[in-house]
Amino acid sequence: MLGAFASVATRVAAPLLRLGLLRSRWVAGANVLVFLAAAGQFTAFYFVSLYMQQVLGMGAAAAGTAFLPFSLGLVAGTIVATRLTASRTPRVSLVPGALLAAAGLAWFALISPDGSFLADVLGPSLVTSVSAGLVLAPVAAAATTGVAPREAGMAGGLMNSSRQLGGCIGLAALTTIAAHRTGTTADPAALNDGYALGLAIASAVFVLAAVVAIGVLPRRRAVTPVPRSTDPAHNQLEGTPS
Repeated sequence: MLGAFASVATRVAAPLLRLGLLRSRWVAGANVLVFLAAAGQFTAFYFVSLYMQQVLGMGAAAAGTAFLPFSLGLVAGTIVATRLTASRTPRVSLVPGALLAAAGLAWFALISPDGSFLADVLGPSLVTSVSAGLVLAPVAAAATTGVAPREAGMAGGLMNSSRQLGGCIGLAALTTIAAHRTGTTADPAALNDGYALGLAIASAVFVLAAVVAIGVLPRRRAVTPVPRSTDPAHNQLEGTPS
């Protein structure tokens, strides 16, 4: 299906996705990065919520309330990322954010069957949430850096698709691995082992995201091309006075 999509996109006059966008290191790197980040983040949400309910014995309402510090950290990380990237490239926030997220998930992977919210969840939750804000806030800017204004929506749609695919594929893959580690015994210790392994792999996924940010994303912001046309109809279509 992907092959058929690419074939059609190269032949039609107005494709849903112009494949030439992927030649940009900003666009390609940001989409790979957001794919990996979503895979790690979605999986972490899933495993931590199950850990609190099935291992620590917390109710659904209590587990939901326990995510409030994560929400506050996410807002704080987003504010910091916005200030960091105001006059610099998104790379300055994406690299440390991905590395910090990897550290937070590695801390999460130390969960224990006889743990508690304060000892096993609160600390890594704050670290991971702040780092998620550092990554998620500027990645949209990275995915549209150097893109012509009339193709910004196309680039944004591509990034959202990469985010959703990363979350779905990452969750499916890591839950399968965790279930294999847990085995047929559903006691708290076995469940804890499966969740811990899944969180450790999610940490490694964020390390890979940091490698992509370092090796693929340019150090300098690209100049956004400004399309010029003398065709009055084209100008009116783009909302520019003819």
